[in-house]
Amino acid sequence: MAKKDNLNNNDPISKAVDLLLENTEDLTTVFKEGGLYKELTKRLVEKMLNSEMQNYLGHERNQRSNNDNVRNGTTSKKLITQQGKIEIDVPRDRNSNFEPVIITKRQRRFDGLRLFSNLCFFVLQSTSSD
Repeated sequence: MAKKDNLNNNDPISKAVDLLLENTEDLTTVFKEGGLYKELTKRLVEKMLNSEMQNYLGHERNQRSNNDNVRNGTTSKKLITQQGKIEIDVPRDRNSNFEPVIITKRQRRFDGLRLFSNLCFFVLQSTSSD
C-alpha cells in the first residue's frame, strides 16, 4: 500500500489553507494576538453554534416554521483560549431552551482539542439523523 502524500495541494483542506494564507505576507503573525488563527477559531465556533441551533429548531434561519420556538438573536460570550480572549456570538432561542454542545452554557475556557472532539461529536450527531 502506497503512503499517502500529506502535501497534496489539490485536496479541499490544502486549498482552503492556501486561500486563507495567500494575502498573509508574514506567516509569523498567524498565531499572534489578532491573527488569522484566532479569527478562524471564532468564526468556526460561531458557524458550528449556528448549525447546532438550526438542528435544534429543525429549520434554517429566516425560514417559516409552525414551531413556537424561534431564533431570538445572539448573546455575546467571552472565551479564554490558548491564543488569548475571543468574543463569540452565541445564538439563542425565544424559549431559552437551547443547550449548545460545542460551547456549553457557563463555559469560559476553550481549547482546540475540545473543539476537535466536539466537532467529531457534532458530525456524528448530524449524520446519524439522516
